[in-house]
Amino acid sequence: MKARIGFVSNSSSSSFMISLSKITDEQKEAIVNHIDTARKMAFDTFFDSWDIKIESDTLHGCTAMDNFDMETFLSLLGVRNSDITWGDGWSCRCWDD
Repeated sequence: MKARIGFVSNSSSSSFMISLSKITDEQKEAIVNHIDTARKMAFDTFFDSWDIKIESDTLHGCTAMDNFDMETFLSLLGVRNSDITWGDGWSCRCWDD
């Protein structure tokens, strides 16, 4: 039998950043309220909210359990993928609650 020693992760965490200059106020509001917005758009396949934070000129989002398809949601809002910086979710562990 083989044993693995060390850190192993099956994490589905994810994060993203968008410059506020790249989105409209309406898009920003829809992202901040993404669960309610998805419901109003009649999408019932979007689960588990993301943590959203706005710092100076950037909107940050992160999740530890990626069950809300944020990439599709942002696309439906008209946010260009080239304006989004995606990460692995580790950045949200640094947030102060």
